Amino acid sequence: MYKRFTDIPTKSDYRKVVEDTITYIETISINDNDSIFPYILNQLKDIYKEVIIENSITESEDIYDRYDIGAIGVKYFDEEDEMHKRLCDIFYGTVHYNELK
Repeated sequence: MYKRFTDIPTKSDYRKVVEDTITYIETISINDNDSIFPYILNQLKDIYKEVIIENSITESEDIYDRYDIGAIGVKYFDEEDEMHKRLCDIFYGTVHYNELK
């Protein structure tokens, strides 16, 4: 069960959510052939590499141009769905990553 960010997360909290969500989607996509899951997975892996590991994407405009997982979360999943919550939180964390402690 996913627990939403109630406060501004730390970088390690955020990293853990991204890692857990990658694992979660890999597990879901084994039994679900929806083409949205590989697309989301590619974005999450890119976020993990470019934002968390390399810290090479820091400008919010670049993040808005490159990633649309927040919009996917809103458009494709119900508000109470765990995937909706995860993707919206991850997008928030991606935009504000450099501000996290």
